[in-house]
Amino acid sequence: MLCYNVNEKLVIFMKLIHYINGEKESTHKNLKNLCDKNEKKYKFFLDNISNYIYITDRLIFIRENDDYKFELEISNKPTCLLTLIKENKCFDINVISSSYKDNGSYIDIEYELESDDGDKHHIILEIEE
Repeated sequence: MLCYNVNEKLVIFMKLIHYINGEKESTHKNLKNLCDKNEKKYKFFLDNISNYIYITDRLIFIRENDDYKFELEISNKPTCLLTLIKENKCFDINVISSSYKDNGSYIDIEYELESDDGDKHHIILEIEE
């Protein structure tokens, strides 16, 4: 007889690759998704920073720690907001370009912000089955 807990959540691991201007900046393996993959929500910790990716009719990418909250929305009218938590200040950042693709096994995010002095970010989040 095979027994298992139906309430137990399957752990989904991910791999994140970050490119800046086409050059690989970093690779992080075995990131644990803290959300259910079927919800199109991804939450993981990287370098003591909480990272969230939510996908509906748009993609929302949030990076947050005790000092700041970075929130990028990729949609028809992309927006970016940086909040300095301790200073209680918010800054709108102009999004020069942004796009994303989601095929179920990976999420491909590209963006360029006015505040990054021309740096183009490309993030690939591979979701392991």
